[in-house]
Amino acid sequence: MSLETFFAGLLKDKAGVWDLEQLEKRVTAVEEGVLALNNSPVYDKDFYTAHDYAALLHMAPATVTQNYFRTQKIRASKKDGCKHWLTTADEYRRVEAVVKSKGAWALSVVA
Repeated sequence: MSLETFFAGLLKDKAGVWDLEQLEKRVTAVEEGVLALNNSPVYDKDFYTAHDYAALLHMAPATVTQNYFRTQKIRASKKDGCKHWLTTADEYRRVEAVVKSKGAWALSVVA
């Protein structure tokens, strides 16, 4: 084996190692992206009730209705023929953002 052939083989292997390192970086980035998607909240409901907000605010549904829905701190309404208060997914996202960033107390300030 000549010296040139030996070095050519080393360079070829070096390029292969570099490609594998780049591939590993890309796979790691894809894995992080998938994990971020799995951890992101899903808003697949058309409407949200006091029970959904009760879990978010850590209080009873009746308290959510009395202190937040009836006072319009959370924009909710009763649809025709429905006895439950309902909100949209956009309103739920707004409330969730306020609660996560500042806490439930901030709902009395933000309208």
